[in-house]
Amino acid sequence: VSTQSTWEAVVSTQSTWEAVVSTQSTWEAVVSTQSTWEAVVSTQSTWEAVVSTQSTWGIERWMGENCCNFIIDASVFLSNKKGYPVLAKAHQKFFHKFMVRDMRLVVTNATENYDHYVQYLQHLKHRQPPLSQSEMFEQPYWDVLQAPLQPLMDNLGNSTYETFERDPVKYAQYERAIALRLSEMERDDENPIVVMVVGAGRGPLVDCALRASAAEEKPIRVFAVEKNPNAVVTLQHRNKSDWGGVVTIVEQDMRAWEPPELADILVSELLGSFGDNELSPECLDGAQRLLKPESGISIPCDYTAYAAPICTSRLWSAC
Repeated sequence: VSTQSTWEAVVSTQSTWEAVVSTQSTWEAVVSTQSTWEAVVSTQSTWEAVVSTQSTWGIERWMGENCCNFIIDASVFLSNKKGYPVLAKAHQKFFHKFMVRDMRLVVTNATENYDHYVQYLQHLKHRQPPLSQSEMFEQPYWDVLQAPLQPLMDNLGNSTYETFERDPVKYAQYERAIALRLSEMERDDENPIVVMVVGAGRGPLVDCALRASAAEEKPIRVFAVEKNPNAVVTLQHRNKSDWGGVVTIVEQDMRAWEPPELADILVSELLGSFGDNELSPECLDGAQRLLKPESGISIPCDYTAYAAPICTSRLWSAC
């Protein structure tokens, strides 16, 4: 990779071919070439590229390409004060992104001291910042097409719930929304606000409701409705160990449950990972009867699902 304006890409396929482009951006040129030569492009390619300094967006676009090797010409390297080969900061940033995914780097045209190049690239790899706990958890899902979950039909496992619960932004917003509604209501200990969490899972929304109640100093009565027997066991344990037994656990489908009283606030997170794979409208439509007809509210009160087109030859090749 070089900061020259003209770049050269060489792809190892059944028949090696070469493209030289100077007018398009590197990524656009490669994608255009792939489209033209789709019949001969291997599922895993080796690229030799002369790439101008990449923006963050430019680097991210390369992450979707199905590259397994990068060939770096020795002329790309600079020399440090001791005369050892090093890469410019922009190139280090570029390759750090790919090293996380075990991309192999190959140096060519090194006339002497080849081991210095190898040692430097090994040093660059060892300097990689460690993956965060969240990234380590998500790593098995990188570059993998996932079938949408169907929790109404299938009972989810603990690992799936754990993935949901690692979203700090969503639950912070839920807690804010519940607190806002509680702040608008006046109740006392003898007449607490009724909060029903439908599709409670392992209880993250119950946590949100209890924290919001404590913050607003408003008494609440919480019902956690969950049909998954595995999750219900967790809810029962947490009710004893974390919630002081104040939560009523209901092991039943929300659409069939007959509540002892109606809810002031109905809380759910049923939208799902793609579109409506959790049958949110169907479930929540059947749960509307749980709300007080005049004053009850649902959180969320509405939502919008978006679909965005993407281009990633890595996933295309995996299909």
